[in-house]
Amino acid sequence: MIKAMIFDLDVTLVQTEKLKALSYAKAAVALCPYDLKEEEVIETFKEVVGRSRREVSATLVDRFQLAEKARARSAEFGVTEPW
Repeated sequence: MIKAMIFDLDVTLVQTEKLKALSYAKAAVALCPYDLKEEEVIETFKEVVGRSRREVSATLVDRFQLAEKARARSAEFGVTEPW
């Protein structure tokens, strides 16, 4: 019998936006064709926080010129779009 349930409304228990920003930053740094700092990506993420995953990803791909390298790795993950 279930006696209790816990719900996490954003930032109640886990600060999910910070974790998302960090994961986007690590991916962008790995794909970026030039020297990029995680902090730069996190600052850009702040501009698009709350938008759809597609919008956030597309913004970061465009801003940091990630499309070419993302396309090169897309088959590895079974995706067709660089975002």
